[in-house]
Amino acid sequence: LLQTAVVKARGKRSGREIRILLDSGSEQTYITKAVARELNLPVERTETFGAETFGGGREVERPHDRVVLHLQGRFRESEEYVVHA
Repeated sequence: LLQTAVVKARGKRSGREIRILLDSGSEQTYITKAVARELNLPVERTETFGAETFGGGREVERPHDRVVLHLQGRFRESEEYVVHA
């Protein structure tokens, strides 16, 4: 089973509940472009991200924007976490 949670995410303009996937082995944090745009999240910087596909395919490098968002628990709004994704 995948570990997930529903949290409140907010950006500059608005906020809404989103489902997050908790992956303790991941080295990066990701967010969909659609949610980042909807929340009008500020871009920290643009990075080049490389990924290799299964089966020995070649590595593909593409630029990706790193954004900042704020997460709150649904029942503990006093606790807020800043996430760089």
